Amino acid sequence: MGEAYISPRARAPPFDARLEAAIREIRRGKPLGEAARDLKVGRERLSTYAKAHAGAQRVGGAWTFSDKRSREVAVITPDGVVAIVTNFEGAHVACQHWHEAHQAMANHAWRETFERRWRERYVRDLSGKWRLLASDLNDVYAAIHAHDEPFEMIYRIIF
Repeated sequence: MGEAYISPRARAPPFDARLEAAIREIRRGKPLGEAARDLKVGRERLSTYAKAHAGAQRVGGAWTFSDKRSREVAVITPDGVVAIVTNFEGAHVACQHWHEAHQAMANHAWRETFERRWRERYVRDLSGKWRLLASDLNDVYAAIHAHDEPFEMIYRIIF
């Protein structure tokens, strides 16, 4: 593949968007070798990066992750869109809420399901503060339309 081999003792780069995309695919169940091949990165390089930055390890033939990196993510609350710093699990819940909110706004048949699923659900930031997620689509609509940055500009990994 034309890339220099990275030994296990070598330091992985601090951030690489292609390697992060490959880690997302591995989390979804794609084999590491296939993810590396699809994104045209070396298997060893991807493995080293995943272990160093996302806490990846092989357990029983499958990859597990204990990603300790902080993330800044947009959260839709009844008071508007708020950027918080949280862990992987909190960011995952916030992103799932964001995605489902947009689906419910696009298809009002999902309104009741969305409101029932997200009623009284919270996400915790790294300071320990719990943030209530908006479950009323009127609050969601107002928050998203008052928010001027695209979601991609809010979600980021903090090293």
